[in-house]
Amino acid sequence: MQVRLIDLIGVLSRALDLVSRTLGKHHAHVGCMAARMAGRMNLSPTMQRDVLLAGMLHDVGAVALHIELESLGFEKDVHTHARAGKLLFADFAGLEDVAHIIGDHHTHWDRLLTSGMPHELAVAAGIVNFVDFVDVRLDRGKPYGGQFAHILEAARKESGRKFNPDCIRLFSEMIEEPDALKGLFDPDECLYTDAYERLEQVTLNAWEVLGLCGLFAQVIDFRSRFTATHSRGVAVVAQDLARHFHFDVDGRQAMYVAGLLHDIGKLAVPNRLLEKPGKLDEDEFLVVQDHAMVGEFILGGVAGLELVCE
Repeated sequence: MQVRLIDLIGVLSRALDLVSRTLGKHHAHVGCMAARMAGRMNLSPTMQRDVLLAGMLHDVGAVALHIELESLGFEKDVHTHARAGKLLFADFAGLEDVAHIIGDHHTHWDRLLTSGMPHELAVAAGIVNFVDFVDVRLDRGKPYGGQFAHILEAARKESGRKFNPDCIRLFSEMIEEPDALKGLFDPDECLYTDAYERLEQVTLNAWEVLGLCGLFAQVIDFRSRFTATHSRGVAVVAQDLARHFHFDVDGRQAMYVAGLLHDIGKLAVPNRLLEKPGKLDEDEFLVVQDHAMVGEFILGGVAGLELVCE
């Protein structure tokens, strides 16, 4: 089993955006735009890649902590979910800097500068922080010109404190270049930044796929207090049954991954239904039942996961 890293990260990113209908494609927007900004600021190719991945996953800790994503704001305590996201990815080889960016994506710029972290990493976290700030304030049902002016006005009031002045300056230049901002409006078309093209060459082997899907399973199961280790338990039993029925190695691995991800569609199910103490009514039951179809949608089209998707 081999799967491209960007494809697997894209699976979780799409799932995160389904947690709330108000999010749209927020994580894809932030990842794409942040990567473009990192390129314009001449960050190293590796850091541009990590900015893209961190942007696509930046609020993953909120799901693990049962925080409603649409309630997140820059005026509230947003550091708890950022730290939780960092912990999820901190031990995965090759994603250490991604974890640091996620962990500091709400840290103020002046604190990043005095934190002792490498300067390029501080700049990367500052980029994701700024782009997240921009994206949550955009109403895509209204003309953008006036919105950009208001966003820049608010950002300039916090220049040097919350936000890197270079991010504000660069954004003010980019809004005059329509092509440079495409990632904020159509990330599916514009995710192909330089960082994405480099990630197309990064392929995970079977053990790395299993490890990353294990992290996904934690996010899925932490969504409800009733499913703390459910997905991993299903994965173990599914793999044992596959061995009993003489599946080959690839088949057994696919069954294990399917067990880890079988409930990924439940990220789109409201917590009030997952945590409801009484019986679900007919309409509520249909919403929960649809999670399998949603999971197929999330996983669909990922090369290497065809059997898992089925």
